[in-house]
Amino acid sequence: PLPIPAPMKVLETQLLNSMHSGFDTYRAVFLEAIITQLLVTWLRTCQQADADLPMQRARALLCDPEMHSIGAIAKASGMSVASLRRAFVTRYGMSPLAYRDHQRLRMANALLAAEHLQVQEVAQRCGFRDAAYFSRWFRKHMGYAPRFKA
Repeated sequence: PLPIPAPMKVLETQLLNSMHSGFDTYRAVFLEAIITQLLVTWLRTCQQADADLPMQRARALLCDPEMHSIGAIAKASGMSVASLRRAFVTRYGMSPLAYRDHQRLRMANALLAAEHLQVQEVAQRCGFRDAAYFSRWFRKHMGYAPRFKA
């Protein structure tokens, strides 16, 4: 079940208040407008939920170390490559690959700060097979080598 959006709660309150006030021509038109707004808001909410499904799939696939191609991620998400890029730039302000890098950096920094792990283990948990490549990638993005932060 979808959560009820705040605008619908406001409209519901207006509708209930109007119903308790009696009916006249003005009130009937007002109630019709409120009901129309409720339906439009509900439909937009449903459409937004449906539109989020491909993005949810794409985000999950970006975290999958076996998915290397943006084309494969877009196809598995039911989107074109252009639509996937446009959706990520619109929602996150970055391309899908930049989003993946950002998420990997967040995870790597959290693991390095919170746990006593070897760089090899951090690399594997972040989706890298090669610790040396992970170290170069991390240094390129962060400006320093990955190491445990005491």
